[in-house]
Amino acid sequence: MAAGTNVAFARESDRPGSPDAGEIRAQLARILASTEFIIPERGRHFLSYVVDQTLLGRADRLKSFTVANDVFGRSSDFDPQRDSVVRLEAGRLRMALERYYLAAGDSDPVIIDIPKGAYVPHFRRQPPLSVSAKASEIALVSGNVIPPAWPQRRRFLIAAIVAAMVGSLLVSRPERWFGPASFDLLSPSILVA
Repeated sequence: MAAGTNVAFARESDRPGSPDAGEIRAQLARILASTEFIIPERGRHFLSYVVDQTLLGRADRLKSFTVANDVFGRSSDFDPQRDSVVRLEAGRLRMALERYYLAAGDSDPVIIDIPKGAYVPHFRRQPPLSVSAKASEIALVSGNVIPPAWPQRRRFLIAAIVAAMVGSLLVSRPERWFGPASFDLLSPSILVA
């Protein structure tokens, strides 16, 4: 274990708002225990490995070769150019984490993500809920039916899905929705005066 990398993690975690190792481990346990974190066991092992190695100050070891050997059991002749297992699993892991934080983890105190292009996870605190979101949650608990504020990304996704569904219905059978009379304009006709 290199002392320099431990010091680097300690400095990073000393920044205001950065979670400490205990909070990060608690968040990892919360993610792994969630039914909303949908990924095979090897992806769970991958996440645990990169978080543990980072917390132990070994983030500099998180390269394709090391991950392939330690997590996926590849041999010492592993070639990341021919075997893309680490890259593919990292992509799946990123998507699973994103889905988790959009669903069950939207109010978790710590966010763990793995930026593209590397396998070193980043840790940060979840921004606190706004006053309107807190009021919505209180209303839900008290029995009033006021949905919590949704992030802009969710609204856009739902609008896109609804638009795609409506568009496919209109394109598939327009005469069903508008009636056959509205399509008479498209057929040839002769006007007699």
